[in-house]
Amino acid sequence: MLTVTPTLLAAARSGSCEPVVRILASDRDLGVPRLRLTRWYEGTEPDGPAGAACPADGSLLRAYIDPGDGALHLQRVAAPSALAAYDAWSALGTVEVGAGVGLHAAGAYVALAYYDGTDVRVRFSADSGATFAAGSTVAVVGGVTAVACAVRADGSAAIAWATGGVVYAVRRTGTGSWSSPAAWSESLGSVNALAMSDDADWCVFVSGEDADGNAGAWTTRLGSGLGAPPGVWLPLTRVILAAPGTDVSYRATSVGLAGASRLALVESYAGTGAFDQPMLTTAIGGTTFDDQLWRDPVPIAQGSTFGVAITGVGSSAYLVTSSGVWHASIASAAVDLTAAVLDVRYESTASGERLTATFDASEVELEQLHAGAEITFEPGYVSSEGVEVAGGRVLWVTEVEHVRREGRSTVTVKAEGAPARLREWHAPRQLVWAAGDSTILLIATEIARLAGVRILTSVPSVAATTLTPAFTVRAGESAATALHRLFDRTEDVLLERGSAVIVAAAEPDEDPLVEFVAGGADADAFTSTAMGVIDEMVGPSWARVLGEGVAAQAVDLEGLARGGSVALAVDEAVTGAGIAADRAAAILRRGALEREHGWIESAVHPGIERGDVVAVTDAALNLDDAHFRVTSVRIDYARRSRGRFQMRLGLGAV
Repeated sequence: MLTVTPTLLAAARSGSCEPVVRILASDRDLGVPRLRLTRWYEGTEPDGPAGAACPADGSLLRAYIDPGDGALHLQRVAAPSALAAYDAWSALGTVEVGAGVGLHAAGAYVALAYYDGTDVRVRFSADSGATFAAGSTVAVVGGVTAVACAVRADGSAAIAWATGGVVYAVRRTGTGSWSSPAAWSESLGSVNALAMSDDADWCVFVSGEDADGNAGAWTTRLGSGLGAPPGVWLPLTRVILAAPGTDVSYRATSVGLAGASRLALVESYAGTGAFDQPMLTTAIGGTTFDDQLWRDPVPIAQGSTFGVAITGVGSSAYLVTSSGVWHASIASAAVDLTAAVLDVRYESTASGERLTATFDASEVELEQLHAGAEITFEPGYVSSEGVEVAGGRVLWVTEVEHVRREGRSTVTVKAEGAPARLREWHAPRQLVWAAGDSTILLIATEIARLAGVRILTSVPSVAATTLTPAFTVRAGESAATALHRLFDRTEDVLLERGSAVIVAAAEPDEDPLVEFVAGGADADAFTSTAMGVIDEMVGPSWARVLGEGVAAQAVDLEGLARGGSVALAVDEAVTGAGIAADRAAAILRRGALEREHGWIESAVHPGIERGDVVAVTDAALNLDDAHFRVTSVRIDYARRSRGRFQMRLGLGAV
């Protein structure tokens, strides 16, 4: 159930308080501000490795290496704009092209790292890049394939470089001495690029090949004493991994904070029709780099074979190459459309959330109502404390219709929730987990995060947290289909909430959260205005599971007598009698939870959600404190005509 205050609940039960429907719109995608990029500069500089950073003063720093002669160039634009000059550079000497360049800023400090063929070197600025100290050597080493750096506002810094498949790092606190170079605790077959930033720990983005020769890109964290102990490396988290033998490779190019943690990389294909495709990925909504939950990378349209660098400060985000600067505003303030609302219908069912809302076009900012816009739907009442609503329902616009009729203009939007985003995402490559690799819950988390959806838990089943089946998501398969196949093994239900999906085992002994009484006989309960009870043929009542040398079944004799059907599951991942028996029971349990046994209409309870358990008393239907689980929620609101604000709940087995 969504959070509701006691005063809001009292207003909802009273039946006489003024209803409120608050709708907010913003240009966010699953909780992350969109980057609507405008190109500010198109120059003639040669295409080469590039870096970007924004100190706190709002200036933009760019660095690039000329691949022709290895010359390192640096630029500072004090007041970036579409009219600023981006073609003045300072030459800083010759460096190794293949190692790239590291550039990062925090506060007034800027760090610039590079490899000159024998030394890993760094230059610092303490005045937002206006001037730099001379370069200093942090390591003398040969064969460096990648270099990166990050700095903090107090001058603390970390420099990382790679030789072969090993990453080394040095650190300093404030402007003190550097630590001794130390190798990481992870393992890759080779490293071709590094990028760094700063969060609670030092954020590291690395690409190359794993021990099996598969190309990929990963994130990790180097402890700074805030998130992890100083010098401790966290395990690698996969961002993307190429299938073996596909001639695909990846190159990490940047880590940036621009409304959200973002990674930039290049996907290269060396076969017939070869290409180098710059890509971006973001942390899923509500997380940071430290959580290391990354959406599936998507292409961006720009021509550098070396990819882009991304950075941001305040409400501005920048993508840069050696010859290009792009800008996007990341101000994400939501627009309140409440005054323009004419009517709303909201539905939450097993297939997802849907909302249809009509607005008075003369009172709405039309630029905020476009396909993809984020819509927050918050029903409530005017209570003794003023306007109170229940937050948590977030959807994304799929369709906008502008209508003029009889001299009046309206705008109608249709929106859907996170489950629709799972249906829309399709795997661009095959994803494979071997038996024993990950639990069902961890596999589900990985699949959902690629689609930008976070998996949350509310007492998941034992099967979800212990079974480790072999599982494959086929190229082109949707996340929704993959999750459905995955959770067929358990009795868990998937419940939407904003940009997250909650995995929960529906326990049959759950206590009711809300009481409904016909006729308004109880002041502490909601008054049901109408109710219906449904008697229908049941679903699966005999489940058989055939595994690897094992079989089991579960039988509901009463259900069979009422016309119940047979369900058969064949799964080689089922290797034990106990697992098979649990799977058979889960099939019957899931079938029981999916059926609807009745419905009830009442005043709107702003916080009630699908999956909540309610108690119903209705003497006319012979129900006395009968418990049901909510299978669907529908809320209708109309401001015009005679007004309407009512709720209809679908009711199923607990």
